[in-house]
Amino acid sequence: MTWNNVSYENATEYQRLGYVFHQENRELTKRYFREPPGHSRTHIHVRRAGSFGEQFALLFRDFLRLHANVAEQYGACKTGIALQYCNEREAVFDNPKGAHPHIDTGGEFKNRA
Repeated sequence: MTWNNVSYENATEYQRLGYVFHQENRELTKRYFREPPGHSRTHIHVRRAGSFGEQFALLFRDFLRLHANVAEQYGACKTGIALQYCNEREAVFDNPKGAHPHIDTGGEFKNRA
């Protein structure tokens, strides 16, 4: 099976549970699902097991768990970005520092990794 075949099988299963598959997701290394209509906001990111994208996401999560001060800075930065771009969500992805400022700008995670 190819990654694309697996993604569509997963999409069918998640859709059966009511989640909405976003095939137009810009990041091709993962599959993205949203909450069923009328439910609390939920984002589900599905990555291929063992892929670089999966490993990086897990390493970043673990790094933030070990470094509470960096996690707090990262959270504050993300909150600031959300407030700044609240009416123009797509601009966050067009700004290379927007989506992951500590990674893209050489912040704590990148310097310690």
